[in-house]
Amino acid sequence: MKKIYLILCLIVAINAAPNPEILAKNHAKYYKKELPYRTSNNLILTDLLAVGESLIYRYTLNDTMKNAVSKMSEDEQLEYIKVLEKYAIKSSCNDRYILNMLNSGVYIEHLFYYEMTRLLFEIKIDARKCAELN
Repeated sequence: MKKIYLILCLIVAINAAPNPEILAKNHAKYYKKELPYRTSNNLILTDLLAVGESLIYRYTLNDTMKNAVSKMSEDEQLEYIKVLEKYAIKSSCNDRYILNMLNSGVYIEHLFYYEMTRLLFEIKIDARKCAELN
């Protein structure tokens, strides 16, 4: 009888565990309604997709008078990328809901395009990045 009870408990636990694909899909569905969303002077979140266990955030970078991305040198672009990457990781890992998704197996990709056409860079975040942060 104890074995049957343990097997039933195991089945319930497996079925109750959050499915990464469902978590990603629900997150994208909820937040997609708010797009496009300007996150800074020259950065606009234009799309949010759930693809399998991945959440893909698509941003458009545009030039401003203070920050012309297209005119940055390669070193300036690398520094700009580092700043955005630090911010993306820190904000994702400090958000309990996002952190729970990451710990459940969801991966986050931030894709940055210049004027909607040319992919400049991407940032990938998983639970290991948050563990490295702490």
